[in-house]
Amino acid sequence: MPADTPTAGYPVHAVDTYARGSNGWGVKWVDWTAQCGATGTEMSGEFSRAGSARRLELCPECFPGRDHNACALTAPRDITPES
Repeated sequence: MPADTPTAGYPVHAVDTYARGSNGWGVKWVDWTAQCGATGTEMSGEFSRAGSARRLELCPECFPGRDHNACALTAPRDITPES
């Protein structure tokens, strides 16, 4: 997968699945799960890109050899429940 892989967290993980939402005040968030099983929440509602991270910041399970282009994922899956 190219260096534009959607990423989240630190160390930088490749996003596998995600669900978007917002609270009553309109604050957007995204819950995500990475290829390696790590989970988290991005409060900005947007993901970063793998190419913007330094090699040593990349999760070695999501990016074998800490190579920006080594991620096996094709694209993250949106699992946001229908409302």
